[in-house]
Amino acid sequence: MKQRRILLFDDDYESMAPLKLFLEEVLGFAVVLTAQADIGEWLAQERFDLLCIDLMIHPVSLNGELEEVTNLHFTGVNWQQTGLALLERIRQGHYHAAAGAGTATSVPVIVLSAVANQSIAELTVEDDPWTEYLEKPFDLAEMVATMERLLARKTD
Repeated sequence: MKQRRILLFDDDYESMAPLKLFLEEVLGFAVVLTAQADIGEWLAQERFDLLCIDLMIHPVSLNGELEEVTNLHFTGVNWQQTGLALLERIRQGHYHAAAGAGTATSVPVIVLSAVANQSIAELTVEDDPWTEYLEKPFDLAEMVATMERLLARKTD
């Protein structure tokens, strides 16, 4: 069985480092923890089995240049780039090549947010069996159970 590859895309290293360590040392996953701005390029070149994306992230490169996105679902908020916009681009196939390179459109994704809001949860999982939402701070057992549930759905 191949080693599962997980990308943790979050700028809160302090809360994600223990998760990375647990996933690597206890569960044997290959884990990348990053908040690098070139996430779009990375997703187009690498194939991950699961993504964990923070909802509120810094400016990221989606098409080779930094993009500003106004998220109209949140009153008065104009984040440079949101996890929801990144998720939408993943689902549209922006990072998946016809030859199977890059990250698949059906990659399981966990969207994280410290903003407790039911509409966020509904937006992330609406009609998407490959996406789940967890609120920060998350419980490690709940995170691992969610990851295992999503990975169990994958057949490739």
